[in-house]
Amino acid sequence: LIIDHSQVGDIGLRFAAQQCHSLTMLGFSHCRRMTAKGVSEIIRKSPHVQKVDLSYNMAASDVLLRCIGHWAKRLTFLDLSYCLTVTDTGLTSLAQGCADIATLHLAGCRGVTDAGLSALAEHSKKLVHLDLNACVLVTNEGLVSLAELSELQRLNLSGCRSVSDAGIKAILHANDKLTDLNVAWTEVTDEGLKAVAANSPQLLQLDLNGCIRLTDVGLGAIGRQCTRLEQLNVSNCNRVTDKGMASIARHCSRLRRLTVSRCVSLTAKSFHLIAKHCTQLQELDASYCDQLTDKVLLQIARRCSHLSKVLLRNCGSLTMKGLGTMADRCQALQDLDVSSCRGITEDTIVHLAKGCSQLLQLDVTDCRGVTDDSLRVLASHCRQLSQLSISDCEQISDIGVKAIAQHCHGLHMINLSGCNKVTDEGVKALAENCSHLTDMSLYRCKSLTDKVLNMLDSRGCHVAA
Repeated sequence: LIIDHSQVGDIGLRFAAQQCHSLTMLGFSHCRRMTAKGVSEIIRKSPHVQKVDLSYNMAASDVLLRCIGHWAKRLTFLDLSYCLTVTDTGLTSLAQGCADIATLHLAGCRGVTDAGLSALAEHSKKLVHLDLNACVLVTNEGLVSLAELSELQRLNLSGCRSVSDAGIKAILHANDKLTDLNVAWTEVTDEGLKAVAANSPQLLQLDLNGCIRLTDVGLGAIGRQCTRLEQLNVSNCNRVTDKGMASIARHCSRLRRLTVSRCVSLTAKSFHLIAKHCTQLQELDASYCDQLTDKVLLQIARRCSHLSKVLLRNCGSLTMKGLGTMADRCQALQDLDVSSCRGITEDTIVHLAKGCSQLLQLDVTDCRGVTDDSLRVLASHCRQLSQLSISDCEQISDIGVKAIAQHCHGLHMINLSGCNKVTDEGVKALAENCSHLTDMSLYRCKSLTDKVLNMLDSRGCHVAA
């Protein structure tokens, strides 16, 4: 029973509980009208339930977790992300009752502390995936407890500001199965990373975003010993230089996804090495990297032809030369962000449209060279577009918007903020032709009236204006 984002309340849940006795999955994410009483009733009537999603659901409380622990003995998956009233008390009841739970999402549960993790370590020995993103009260002491979870393979500690090298070392001391580790915005340093490299050579995914104390020493160790790595994020790691990235490029040839956004100490040398050795790359985020030039992008496009997602936001050195080659070579491209790249011209957009007809998402925000004519070509060649951002493209008018409306019927989201030449007529064309449109950003669109905004609202389209 999956009713995420619905208006179903306790009465509806009571009816479902009476009619459906063999449910194995319950999806109640973002459901605001149900209460703990209603959810408890359907839990009690669903003895076979194995997966429950209560993310962003205010009904999720310690009382409800006690009910789940008592009745849902076969539970293997539970998502409690951003259930703000959940505390250690409820988590303990859950752990004691659901011994088979393998995946548990606690992102944003700020009432969870080391005591809750201790209960999980004692009772939930089958945990494979644990998400503690933004659990700000979790410390190294809690991670010492988690060392008892020998089956743990995926661990997210992003935003756990009190976690440092000591906690990471404690977990790894007894765990040799970790394949996915996220320590973004923690206090982990080179010492912690050296422990990761020594104990987890099987690591596939590593997120180090915002680990500002990390240097080439730690990253070098990862490169030399975690050679199976497929995904790496070192965004905002300002101390990482070409030396550390060279270790990754030379040893981690299986890389599929690389994020180096705002790595200000990297030079063109790093990108040349990535292009040379990481030819299986599918996703690259090099946003805010001014050192990424046409020459570098040319080499990446020629050698990494499997790229499907490229984010180059605010890479001011790029022009038609580099992006044109990418359009010719990377025809599987589906997601492209070149926002605030001032070298983008009308010809660039035309070239991209003709070469990358599989595009699903495109962001050309603040690219002043985007025109109505270029949007016409884009619409006629990239008809599968689902998300388009042309915010602050001041030359765009109803003509370009109507072209999008005419051809891109699968559009879900469009950002027209700051497009002052767009009027009610263009927005109305989008609403009438794009039946899947659910999200529009219309900030600073001075030519629009309340009439068209009310029309969008009546159609169920979320408008930010």
